[in-house]
Amino acid sequence: MVPSRGERMSETVRNMVCHVSTDCGQKKMSLGKRESEKEFSSFTRKTLGRALFAVAEHIPDVGYCQGLNFVAGVILLVVNDETRAIDLLVHLVSQRREYYGQNMIGLRRDMHVLHALLRENCPRVAVTLEKLDVGLDMIVGKWFVCWFVESLPMETVLRLWDCLIYEGDEWLFKVAVSLFRSNMMAIASCESVDQLLIEVQNIGTSKAALYCHQLILKSAALPITAQKIYTLRGEAEKAIAE
Repeated sequence: MVPSRGERMSETVRNMVCHVSTDCGQKKMSLGKRESEKEFSSFTRKTLGRALFAVAEHIPDVGYCQGLNFVAGVILLVVNDETRAIDLLVHLVSQRREYYGQNMIGLRRDMHVLHALLRENCPRVAVTLEKLDVGLDMIVGKWFVCWFVESLPMETVLRLWDCLIYEGDEWLFKVAVSLFRSNMMAIASCESVDQLLIEVQNIGTSKAALYCHQLILKSAALPITAQKIYTLRGEAEKAIAE
């Protein structure tokens, strides 16, 4: 018997509830490691759940994507007002909605863009990626999905977010390229995919990541503009469509 539309929708909602509940628990453990007990005590699974459901309700084509729990958690901790935090979360996710959803077309496109920027600004890293036949989505996709929350120290993340909110997506690319440039020698020396994964993971604890003021200054100096990103995205979309 073919299920009705209502039954299919109910099943979708049940699946989403299961994913959100599971990831809220994972987020609780993660924040417990990174934040003080006082901050964590005010961070409830119910609040996080409401924030994630708000995204799914307001942006149906996004629904729920694993990784948004980390973004939502940081916003709730920083804003400290549930209504305003949820409004901000929905607004920021809606601006980058193509990173999420079933095909994550925006993420695929922007990994093409990042590779092009690495060829221009950090060619040794680009050559290493091509030699090892590794896609950027495999090693740094979560940088863009989580806006660096899982990968950089919190102070660095918040400085980056200031720039991201006020100036735009080019800051995701600026910081990504700057981090690769600062760790270029270690990455360029990798002879295997396993080595590469380890070196990329170590970027989060490198000097470049820890000294957030210097990272922002170096990133700002890179010749990566909103217009350049717009142009490269157009080229990437054509390449993906071919």
